[in-house]
Amino acid sequence: MEPLEIARILQSYNPWWSGKPSASLPDHHRRDYFHLRKVLESPEHKTIVISGPRQVGKTTIVRQLIQWALKKKAEDGTAKYEPNRIMYVTPEIVSNITGQNKALPGILSTYESLILKESLNAVSKNTIIFLDEIQKEQDWAETIKPYLDSNPEKLKFVVTGSSRLSLIENSAERLPGRHLPYVLLPLKFGDRLEFNHPEIPDLRALLLGQNGLREALTEGLKTGNIQPAYDQAARIVLAIDTGTQETIGRELDRHLQEGGYPQIVVSKDTASKYDTFKTYISDIASKDLEHSRKPELARKLLINLAKYNANKMVESEIREQTYGGLTGSPNTIQTYLDYLEQLAIIRRIYKNKSNKNIRQRKPKIYFADTGLRNSMLGYLDGELSSEEMGLLAETVALDHLLRFLFKVRGHANNIYFHQNGDQDKEVDFVIRNQHDQTVMAIEVKYRDSHVEKIEELRKLKEENPDMLAIVLTKNTLKMENGKILYLPLWLFLLAC
Repeated sequence: MEPLEIARILQSYNPWWSGKPSASLPDHHRRDYFHLRKVLESPEHKTIVISGPRQVGKTTIVRQLIQWALKKKAEDGTAKYEPNRIMYVTPEIVSNITGQNKALPGILSTYESLILKESLNAVSKNTIIFLDEIQKEQDWAETIKPYLDSNPEKLKFVVTGSSRLSLIENSAERLPGRHLPYVLLPLKFGDRLEFNHPEIPDLRALLLGQNGLREALTEGLKTGNIQPAYDQAARIVLAIDTGTQETIGRELDRHLQEGGYPQIVVSKDTASKYDTFKTYISDIASKDLEHSRKPELARKLLINLAKYNANKMVESEIREQTYGGLTGSPNTIQTYLDYLEQLAIIRRIYKNKSNKNIRQRKPKIYFADTGLRNSMLGYLDGELSSEEMGLLAETVALDHLLRFLFKVRGHANNIYFHQNGDQDKEVDFVIRNQHDQTVMAIEVKYRDSHVEKIEELRKLKEENPDMLAIVLTKNTLKMENGKILYLPLWLFLLAC
């Protein structure tokens, strides 16, 4: 295709080049948006690589970043970015229109010659290029690398990708200098609460005020001291009236049941929610699982995994349920499990520090989004049992714990469940540091009538006196002998 035709395609996706407004966007900004905006303003990272499951809002957040950049002012009051120096494109769409296997080189060449009228190797002014859904361009990192090599000062790339996250991240490793890998997941509970209840006072300011609960938890992770976290939690609880706490509780129950996919959060119709999740699951099974020649098998696997959520999984049982017998290949099931974990659809937590390659270890399996899991079992609506709500609370607690650990440690590795021998008693989540020391343990007791049944956590605290020990409850806030913090789940989720 001729460069002029490519330029016309680019113009249709960048209406601000002609002074026209871009498409309307949600007024709500999730917390990830503010973090990514800071990164764009920082000179530290020249490339941001945003990966994540499909439909979690990557394109929306990119368009919100573009909207911000178009309004951003420099120190002298002038526009920091001229409109034609902000380009958005989905290379796959250009490939489909032009019939080219690799569209990105032609896109960048056309942008240089017909839009900027200068080389990207030496742009004279601040320029940001947003490449959305890059996964079909296998050599995208090699394509943009020369531009970053020669012009690291004024040029930035923001890249998004679905499909297998590992492929996107591994490609990004080839980029020069510093790049920021960022996994975008379904909305956190705090985002959902702010989105659906803007009338609630600024909880974010309350959570961060006077050092903040997150900071107190971070300090407790280092020292094992729970007093600062208790003090901060008590300050917040006292500042929130009973009606607001009840609203938060109802919204939390909805979050446990429906999850955090943006389209689900804004939808009011249960039937449409089921239809939306059905489409997501179909796309995961038929498009995202690499080399999946049997999407129906993948769908069966997902449904069977949903039944094990927050429980130990035995691969031979999963294989028998999925294939209808033990005739299926264990390697196929293992490969699918690996892919689903790489896609951030499921998570596996192993006992203590057992070898992940030993399948007999029976990992506990969790879905990254409770709504996706519940849709496969018909649990999106109606009243669920207290036991089921407890498992969902454990699932959401893990999701937010992993995000908290990533923020404060730069990674979320070294997290396990604790169990002595083959006993039924266990501690839901145990976190170790790089020296293999247990520094944090969390037990989820969403039914307040059962918060005292934490014998295993007490034993673990005695063995590790410097460990931060937390029981996540429905509404209880207290300290036990200055050693164990009982914290409402909603407060923990908002702080993470």
